[in-house]
Amino acid sequence: MVLPRPHAACLFSLLAASPALAQILNPSFESPALADGGFTRTTPSWTGFGDAGILNPSTSMFPGEADDGANVAFLGTTGGAGFLRQALATTFAANTTYTFTVRSGRRTDFANSVVYRLTLLNGTTAVATTQLSNPPIGSFRTDTLTANVLPGDAAVGRPITVAVQLVSGGQLCFDDVDISSAALCAAVSTQPQGGTICPGGNKTLSASFAGTTPFTYVWEAETAPGVWTALTNGGAGPGGFSVVSITTSGGGLTSSMRLLSTTAGDAKNYRCTATAGCGAVTTSTATLTMCPADFTCDGFIDVFDFFDFVNAFENGNPIADVDGDGFLDFLDYVEFIELFESGCD
Repeated sequence: MVLPRPHAACLFSLLAASPALAQILNPSFESPALADGGFTRTTPSWTGFGDAGILNPSTSMFPGEADDGANVAFLGTTGGAGFLRQALATTFAANTTYTFTVRSGRRTDFANSVVYRLTLLNGTTAVATTQLSNPPIGSFRTDTLTANVLPGDAAVGRPITVAVQLVSGGQLCFDDVDISSAALCAAVSTQPQGGTICPGGNKTLSASFAGTTPFTYVWEAETAPGVWTALTNGGAGPGGFSVVSITTSGGGLTSSMRLLSTTAGDAKNYRCTATAGCGAVTTSTATLTMCPADFTCDGFIDVFDFFDFVNAFENGNPIADVDGDGFLDFLDYVEFIELFESGCD
């Protein structure tokens, strides 16, 4: 028999700077005591559904037997796919990262493919989930699920539940379940939203973050496929003629990037990276598309747009560079007429 590691006496490992987490009984399934090769569908401290139980694996199942202690949990498909969960007397806290880990494996004498999920729930609603497949045969690996809980999330103040579920396949064995919490480093709470720009108009992109302040922010434009170029406050936009304005608000948790007097060359992908002392996070991509025919920026295509384009073209205004090639020429005039007639989608 292998003795359990000291830390396995409770499910949740604690970090000094993180919210206190309640202990959980039976994290490595040492109760009840079983003979070698024995199993039970009784799962003390865990709620089981379908084909779920506890097993004391013999060396024919796992050469090193259990990963931690004498027993492991198992999930099969007899009578329904197995599912084990446990609710804690602890609630989710804002500005916290939770890391849920399980040691998973397959028996050497029952090595069918398996698909399974790890889930963190706030009661019955999933906060985070990950789907995994085919852990090693005859040994165990560490599977990890991470969840960031932000201020205002529905999970805040609700009970923490951990769950392991077999989705399909043969039999999954797992052991040494653990969860830890730490102060949130950096996470995106509001992604920037793309949209349409017009010649000579203004456009603002904003992103909000949560975590360990202070943050420094960098906005970037994708100036070529896979090439991201940092934008400078007061500098030129990617089209070369607009002006960039970058501001911070919301107690330092929101960054906004405004393009003033946009041209066709500003129709790009944009993103923002927030950096804290402990790490960094980058938003998803926000795409700006140009409606060159809406020259008055009023959301309508009409004769006034035509007159404004002709005036800008004759006066050499860069916003009349409809094809975005950096030159004002007959091709811009021809392309504007085509766009004017077809409108903007």
